[in-house]
Amino acid sequence: MMEAPPVIAVPPPITSHPPPVAEKESFEVRLGTFWLPRIGMVLLLTGMVFFAAYYAPRLHVLHKVALGYLVCAVLGGAGLWLEKRTTGLARVLQAGALALTYFVTYAAHYVEQFRVIESPRLALALLSVVVVAIVVVAQQRRSPTLAGLALFFGYYTSLVGGVATFTLAANAVLAGAALYFLARNRWVPISYGAVLATYLTYALWAWKVSDWTELHRLIFGTGYLTGEQFGIRAAFLTLYWALFAVGGLIVNRAAMAPAERNGLATLNNAFFFLLFSLLMHHAHPAAQWQFQFLFAGALLLASAAAYQRFRPDRSGLDTYFVQGLAVATLGVVSYFKGAQLVAALALESVFLVWLSRQVNSEWVAWIARAAYVFAAVAAWNKLPDWSDRMIVSAWFAAAAGLLNARLESRREPVKPEPVLASFAFGLLATALAMTAARERFAASFLPWAWLGGAVLVALIGGGLRTREIVWAAHLPLAWAHARFWWGRAWPVDQSLALVAVTLAFGVVAWGRQRARELPAQAAQVLWPYALLAALAWLGLTREHCAAAWQLTAFAAVALLLFGAATLLGERVFAWNGL
Repeated sequence: MMEAPPVIAVPPPITSHPPPVAEKESFEVRLGTFWLPRIGMVLLLTGMVFFAAYYAPRLHVLHKVALGYLVCAVLGGAGLWLEKRTTGLARVLQAGALALTYFVTYAAHYVEQFRVIESPRLALALLSVVVVAIVVVAQQRRSPTLAGLALFFGYYTSLVGGVATFTLAANAVLAGAALYFLARNRWVPISYGAVLATYLTYALWAWKVSDWTELHRLIFGTGYLTGEQFGIRAAFLTLYWALFAVGGLIVNRAAMAPAERNGLATLNNAFFFLLFSLLMHHAHPAAQWQFQFLFAGALLLASAAAYQRFRPDRSGLDTYFVQGLAVATLGVVSYFKGAQLVAALALESVFLVWLSRQVNSEWVAWIARAAYVFAAVAAWNKLPDWSDRMIVSAWFAAAAGLLNARLESRREPVKPEPVLASFAFGLLATALAMTAARERFAASFLPWAWLGGAVLVALIGGGLRTREIVWAAHLPLAWAHARFWWGRAWPVDQSLALVAVTLAFGVVAWGRQRARELPAQAAQVLWPYALLAALAWLGLTREHCAAAWQLTAFAAVALLLFGAATLLGERVFAWNGL
């Protein structure tokens, strides 16, 4: 007798429960646990600074210093005691203790009512020791909150106590600590905050914001700084820029994402460029171009260093490289004037358009476009007092613009931006050439200049195989038609030339479409030219033919248009003949 197989019980299905969704903290909880402790610490530090430094006249200087360190010890002890109970509040208390220790050491040299250290070097060394202690404590606890708050309170107490030259040196030490946290722990927000706080402290020191009556002169005045004052300001700004630039380059590539690294570099470069440009304006306004060219060179060197450090990632290279080119362009604007500026910017735009193709950078192309637009604006800004040199520079810039249009039309990959940029270059170049012609030739010769310019630009566009330049050739042709109807009466030969050139443009456009086997589009392209030519002929007849001959002239042009319709097989001529 065979035994029945054992029955295996099927286990019940395992149901997966989604993890519980954490409840969002209410505003009241967030306010009580996050903001109020920080606001309270700011108020406590502010009160300690003013009380110990300014509002305790009966206390001896040593007593003030001892009181300051005693408060630091109390805050630190309270933070240690609360660390296992309420971590957030404990971190705030510990950060306040470290920041107050920094300020007491800082005030022991800088604040007169607090001074027990006469040597600035000794005071700076002691501050460095305090900053190292901040780094060690934050590193042991792996707490970005503690590190960020301690550095923030350090900057804050320095500002409240008064900003002086010693403050700028002390802030460089704090910035070094922020960069250490960036390199070691990837605490990126701390480095961004250090950039803002460091440059803001410099601005408050340089412009003496507390004296509002002098603020306008200090910011917008020119040439009021002595050589010594300029040297101190330039040294600190250069130190800050080098500190953050080198710090961003030497950190491990895993410490920051490319976007974070490039953002830090851009923020540092922007603050440095703005503040140093104002410094040059305050001390040496005529030598602004020297700083701009030097800074552009430094940015280009930094771009090479960024590529060597982080390759194959090119984002750092592109960031520094594009910003260096932009600053160099501003240097060109500051150095050259008048006709030289127009020619220099036009030449630079050609180089940058070519360079954008080589490095495949849309940002470089935009700098080239901006340079050319500024060249055109600089030329038109000098109207109506154009010298012969300005006329030559305008024609040179027009030739450069047509070359730019050719280069832009060949950029890869083909996108709408290069097509529009190519047409814009051609249009601006043609407009510059037309302006130069108006300034160069007599009014009676200008119709020939418009028509000849239209033909010349169209021939250049055809020779360079750039349709955008051919489109731009319609600008002088359209201007010629406008002047024909709303200007003074044209002679017969110029009026006939207008009709002939308009028909020639239409026939060429029609032929191009027919060659592509697009007869419907060919007719659509042709009719505006035929209509404009017919209207110009009517205007010519009305102006120069006697009343008895006008009907005969109308019939002649109608027969001519009917003949063209029969020859070319296009009914549009017949409709215009009617």
